[in-house]
Amino acid sequence: MIKKIAVVGSFCLTALFAALLLMHFAGAFNSLWSGCWQNSTEYERRLTLFEVLPKRFGGAVFLGDSITYAGPWSELFPQIQTHNFGVDGDTSAGLLERIEARGLWRPSKVFLMIGTNDLSLGFSEHKILENILKISKQIKAVSSETEVFIQSILPRGPEYREKIESLNKKLPELLPNEVGWINLYPHFLDAEGVAIAPQFSNDELHLTGRGYLLWRQLINSYVNNNSGSGRMKLTNARITPVSESDWTIAQRRYLEPIKGKAPFYNVSATLARHVEAAEKFNVWAYHIMGESSTLDGRHREMLILRVGWLCDSEYEWGQHKIFARNEGLSEEEIEKIKIGSRAEGWSAIERALIDAADELHENSFISSITWEALAKEYSDQQMMDVVFTVGQYHMVSMALNSFGVQLDEGVAGF
Repeated sequence: MIKKIAVVGSFCLTALFAALLLMHFAGAFNSLWSGCWQNSTEYERRLTLFEVLPKRFGGAVFLGDSITYAGPWSELFPQIQTHNFGVDGDTSAGLLERIEARGLWRPSKVFLMIGTNDLSLGFSEHKILENILKISKQIKAVSSETEVFIQSILPRGPEYREKIESLNKKLPELLPNEVGWINLYPHFLDAEGVAIAPQFSNDELHLTGRGYLLWRQLINSYVNNNSGSGRMKLTNARITPVSESDWTIAQRRYLEPIKGKAPFYNVSATLARHVEAAEKFNVWAYHIMGESSTLDGRHREMLILRVGWLCDSEYEWGQHKIFARNEGLSEEEIEKIKIGSRAEGWSAIERALIDAADELHENSFISSITWEALAKEYSDQQMMDVVFTVGQYHMVSMALNSFGVQLDEGVAGF
């Protein structure tokens, strides 16, 4: 009996030791697998797909390793065109090589997550940072209009915590202004804050279905254009404001009443170059901003600021911050408009207003859910003015951005 217990105990200890050994060498296994995979014909076969795929411009490209590769992006974002450029086992060096060799086809957006296999393979922090910066610069060099977003490396096991947190801290500090940063890391941590939460990964590396749903939630506003870039489209005017010395009689009639009185002179002096259109344009603008609109000033300015942010219209944002303050919005509330309806503190009707602006921006349509939320407090006329206001300021944003209207003196932008 004692001998039997000893045998069973020995077996249990052996099994426990083997399990601990496997856990300890999990990183080494991943490292070996990544290295072997990158040298395999299967890896090369995957790369050849990018050479023969049709060259569609636009859409969102997802770049990365197996975590990206396994993402069902077309199902997660069915409303837009997505391209999965993830490659199982890839590293920042491998990704840089294939970007330089094969390039991209000028997508609208690129979402990059890379580096976890680099850590398994023993890449230095300096080399990982250097490669990621080179990748982002290479993409911008090919297509300056492409929006590039670098996503943080996700948590893994506790043994990777220090290295991952160091990389995630340094990366955004090094990125150029035209490259965006999305910090996913803290959202995937477990309760102790030391490893990836078990509901998001069952091997401390790859994601579960819940992990991909969380990822979608965190980047949805970036993918679906619900977030502005925070920068002006042009830094020089394409159509310059007409100088007072060059005013025609019609331009003088249009501009004299606001000369030196309004903080929005540049837009008026620019529109004055087509003064007949400007005078007719102002009739509708006076409805949107005037007493005939059924929206209260606070709600109107929330809509306009959200449109300005979505459209990267810094002139519109700067001017309407002034109006928004006059309508009682605090500085904190104005900044929250950049975040959108998910920001804390909005009332139900205010969340619905921001959602309406987002949906009209994305789809030229207010969803049934948002419409019903607005209809709880709004009349038919108010609902119409919501659409009219968002539509008006989309046109204004298009004009301001395309003409290159610059901020007036003393007016702060984004």
